[in-house]
Parts: sequence; C-alpha cells; structure tokens
Amino acid sequence: MILDKDYENRFEISHNPKTPPETLVKLSKDKNNVIRQGVGCHPSTPPETLAKLANDRNRHVRQQVAKNSNTPPEILKKLADDKNCWTGVSVAMNKNTPAETLKKLAQDEDEVIRWIVAKNYNTPVSLLKKLAEDENKDIKEMAKRNINERKKIK
Repeated sequence: MILDKDYENRFEISHNPKTPPETLVKLSKDKNNVIRQGVGCHPSTPPETLAKLANDRNRHVRQQVAKNSNTPPEILKKLADDKNCWTGVSVAMNKNTPAETLKKLAQDEDEVIRWIVAKNYNTPVSLLKKLAEDENKDIKEMAKRNINERKKIK
C-alpha cells in the first residue's frame, strides 16, 4: 500500500488522521512534495521526522512543519530563520513557538510576521507592549487588542 505508485492513494494516506506514524515516516521520503506536505502537517508525524522535513528543499513542506502543533519548539526556533517569509508566518502562528522565538520574530522586517506575533495568544504581554508601539498601525492595534482580551479573561 505505501509503495503505491498512485499519487491519489499516497495523498489520501498522507492526510488520513488514522495513518500510523511508521507509515508517515515512509511517506516523508516521497519524491512528491505534496505528499511530504501532508506528512509535515499530520498530527501523528514523529518529531524526528518533522525535524528532517524542516530541512526539506521545498518551502511548502517547511511551512507545513511550522504549522504543525506537534512540532517541537527547537524545530520552530530553527524554522523562524527560514528565508521564506510564509514559513516565518507559520512559526509565528504556532501555539508552541517559544517566547524567545516570538521575540525574535517581533523584530522581523516583515509586517505580516510582526502582526501575527501580535495576534498570537502566547506572545508574552511584555512583548505585546513593545508591539503596541510598532510603527505599523495594524500591528499596534492587534497588540493592544490582544492585551485587552487578556485583561477581560482575568
């Protein structure tokens, strides 16, 4: 089944929530980047495999790893340095991104990345306060909104 030459079957397997980790490990070596993307975003992909996919030559595969809620923090930290801005956006959105990585991303020249950091509920308040003084109006507003939402919850 796993060595199936039919793209559609491999695609379905890589996106099936019941696919076991050992099958995902095999699929992570597929020549087709869309199959590897499916493995990169799959919740059952083992951390070691996510680490390998974080070095994939295809930016879309790296983005999927950055989006995966099971990607270990140390891999997210590495992906924050990716040259592709959309990988940085995905890291900034991930709930497991460590505070130190969010701090680094909050200084990124890309306004979309800074806005996503301002939106991330796990961004420390001290960092949100700095983003609330960003030169970009939208980033300022998002940081202030995030701070205010936290005050409502307390």
